[in-house]
Amino acid sequence: MNSLFKSTEFDEKSKIWKGGCIPRMFDPKISVGKAALFILNQNPDFVAQINDNSGIQKTNREIHDCVVNIAVNLRKLGCSKGDVVGFISRNNEFIGPAVLAAFLLAAPVNSLDTMFSKDEIIHMYSITQPKFIFCESDKVPVLTEALKVLQCNAKIIVFGERIDDLLHITDILKNSEPLEDFVFPDVDEHTCAVIICSSGTTGLPKGVSLTHNHILYMGSYGFTDELEKPCSMICYSSLYWYSGLVTLAISSLTSVTRIITTDPFSPELFYNMIMRYRPRILFTGPIQLSAILNHPLLNEQTMDCVQYYTCVGSIVPQSLWEKAKHYLPNGEIYNGYGMSEVGFVSREPQKTPRYSVGKLIAGIHVKIIDESGKRLGIGERGELCFKTDIMFLCYYNNPEQTAKALDEDGWIHSGDLGYFDEDGLLHIIGRNKDILKYNNYVVSPAEVENMILTIPGVLQAVVVGVSHPVSIDLPAAAVVRKNDATVTEQEILTVIENKLSDAKRLRGGVYFVDSVPLTPSGKVKKNLVKEIVEKLYREKNH
Repeated sequence: MNSLFKSTEFDEKSKIWKGGCIPRMFDPKISVGKAALFILNQNPDFVAQINDNSGIQKTNREIHDCVVNIAVNLRKLGCSKGDVVGFISRNNEFIGPAVLAAFLLAAPVNSLDTMFSKDEIIHMYSITQPKFIFCESDKVPVLTEALKVLQCNAKIIVFGERIDDLLHITDILKNSEPLEDFVFPDVDEHTCAVIICSSGTTGLPKGVSLTHNHILYMGSYGFTDELEKPCSMICYSSLYWYSGLVTLAISSLTSVTRIITTDPFSPELFYNMIMRYRPRILFTGPIQLSAILNHPLLNEQTMDCVQYYTCVGSIVPQSLWEKAKHYLPNGEIYNGYGMSEVGFVSREPQKTPRYSVGKLIAGIHVKIIDESGKRLGIGERGELCFKTDIMFLCYYNNPEQTAKALDEDGWIHSGDLGYFDEDGLLHIIGRNKDILKYNNYVVSPAEVENMILTIPGVLQAVVVGVSHPVSIDLPAAAVVRKNDATVTEQEILTVIENKLSDAKRLRGGVYFVDSVPLTPSGKVKKNLVKEIVEKLYREKNH
């Protein structure tokens, strides 16, 4: 097994859990862009990327040349080390090389979701203040409106259809000047590589600043054990999200073919792509996994090509985890855990029969604290706090929030609740902010959600609290039924009453909805679900 996942050690005296030592592959002065060029040169004829929309394949040599030409032309246009380069695009065939070109210039990358509204673009770009923005042609109108409000004169480079008076990506794919005249900058442990938008589940996102060392480490060692080569990977995340950026790095640094599409995820798209390409690696979130496992054509042969199915973004419910194992005869479902500020924290061991989020990866230190800040030991439940050498630099241009995120000893407080068992396996039980209190009894929404998901006919469940002047929170559930399912509110209420303690009964009610609001990365926006449920509760009890 890859040494990244071998052991989790607990120091009884300090009450700190530790992963192994971080291995080093590259000189710390090497940028992600320089490292990628080095690897791409080692095997120039290897197919690095396949575009599912067009069928176009690009070799390492072609990707290498695109990266260098884009970087050289961006330099001519005035892009230099430290200048932020924005992106608003899905996974088209040129966005990967353009991001690597920005890395080569040591210009921090800030990618937004294509579904961002004008106000959301204004919010993020008021923080990061990009000098250049690569944007899909159909998103240029809303971008230009946002830039007018910001009085920002960032240079726009267009993907897709040409637009008058704007540069197009093909304009910067060619270079006739000798490359030896260009020297690309070194970096250090404080050089920002990427500014990730925090998930925004409870409000407007912040800009999480990550270093080149961070991306190189996560990309070089990936989230898998050693793989048989050649192999390919499908990840539907755009480069707006951490998993999308890391899978681009994994592909570029470990010679894994990246299969991309500009189409949004759907079970039908997944089925067609997995049958066409037979990938060994899959990255999705739990919501996508749930949709895949409910596809009518899914059988035990559909995913028999898959060696590693990594689920990230939020915790996989145990019932979904168990069901997935049935459809992976030659592979494993890996329940992973992490956060943007730290990166991947843990991953399940191979062939584990026990549900958890696994052992710590190398370089991660964890302490678990109670409400008073006291450190807890094995089996004791509290808030997870992390420290690592490759932790985030800061929240970009937001020193106040950066200071709030870290305690006096430099630990970042995750807001997640969990514990380690005697075997060093990490278990997540919910969010500190999500925890409900009913008549002073603590209720974990995740526990109730997992129980609801065992009921036939339930596709998705989100548990929130309905505010109450005496009881504080009345647990309530927003439930999405599977197609043609007839599960009723009373059936769900009965299961919870029979299986869980009295405080966890759904006194706030059960409300069937067509869908729940999600962030672009697939996380549930619990604040909006709470608003929906409380409105339905008032209407029901008027």
